[in-house]
Amino acid sequence: MLETANPFARIVVGYDDSIAADTALRQAVALAEKYGGQIVAVNVSDLGASAALPVPTKSAPPTFDASPVLRSVDAQRRDLFEKLSQLVEFYELPVWMEFGMNGAAAGILDAATRWGATAIAIGTHARTGVAHLLGGSVAEEVVRGASVPVIVTRASSVRRSMKRLVVGIDTAEASGNVGAFAVAVASEPDVSLWYCTVIDAESASQPGADLASGTSPLDTKLRAEARDALAAAREDANREGVDPDTEIAEGRCADIGLCEVARRHSADAIVVGNHQRGDFERFFLGSTAKALIRQADRPVIVVPVDPATTWRGLAHLARA
Repeated sequence: MLETANPFARIVVGYDDSIAADTALRQAVALAEKYGGQIVAVNVSDLGASAALPVPTKSAPPTFDASPVLRSVDAQRRDLFEKLSQLVEFYELPVWMEFGMNGAAAGILDAATRWGATAIAIGTHARTGVAHLLGGSVAEEVVRGASVPVIVTRASSVRRSMKRLVVGIDTAEASGNVGAFAVAVASEPDVSLWYCTVIDAESASQPGADLASGTSPLDTKLRAEARDALAAAREDANREGVDPDTEIAEGRCADIGLCEVARRHSADAIVVGNHQRGDFERFFLGSTAKALIRQADRPVIVVPVDPATTWRGLAHLARA
C-alpha cells in the first residue's frame, strides 16, 4: 500500500454547551484515538477575550497553571472548559481548547485553517422546514465553506466505530477526493468500504422503454455510466491496496438511496462529495450533501471535491 495521509490527524470540533456539540466531540475523539490524531475544540461567540489552552488528558497532564488565562474569559467559557476537561481526561490523545470571537461558522472555518486541520467535526439538530428556513444551519455553512472533510453528526446519534463506510460515487467525477479520503480512512485494517452510485431507474424506465426488455435507452445509459464510475473508483482504490465492494442503487434522490444502502449494510457513516454550486443554482437544485445532513440517521462525512484541491495536499498539513 502506498503511504496514505492520516485523515484524522487533527480534528477541529465546533464546541459549545449543546448536546449536538457533545455528540460531535465524542465522535471526533473516537476517530482521533483510533488514527493517532489530536483534537482542537473551538468555541466561537461574541463574548470578549480569545485564548487557546491545552486540556489535561491521560497522555497530556497539565504542564502549567491555566487559572490566569481562564480568569480572563467569562464564567460560561470557564464552565465549558471544565466540562470538556471532564469529558476527555481519561483519553490517550492531545486536546486543545480555543476560545474565539466571530460568527460560529466563520470562526470554526478560520480555526481549521490556522490549526492545519485534516477534518472538522460538528453537530447538528437537523432542522427541516420552516425552522430550518428561519434559523439556518451552522453545519451547512461549515460544509459549504470547508476545504477539508466535515464530519456532521446528529444530536441524537451514538458514537460509531467507523468500521464500515458507504461512499457515494458521482458518475460525473468517479472517485477524486471522495475516493482518496475513503481510502485514507480504510488504511486501518478493520475498516471496509462500500462504494455506491444511485440512479433514478423509475424515471429513466418510462419514456421509450423497450417492451421486450422493459428498459429504456436512458436507463441503459445511466447504468452503464454508474458501472464505469464504480469501476474507475474501485481501480483507484485497488492501486492503494484497498478493495471496496460496489453497488448500483435505485432511488428518486441520491440522498434517499444512500441512506437506504447505509441502513441495509449497517454502515457507520456515509461519505459524499460536496459540489460547490452558486447560490442561485443551490437554491433551486439543492445538494445531496445538504439533504443527507438533514435526513441521515448516522454521521455524514462531506468531502470537498474542488478539483484544485487534493485530499493528499490538504492532509499533509497535520502529518508532522
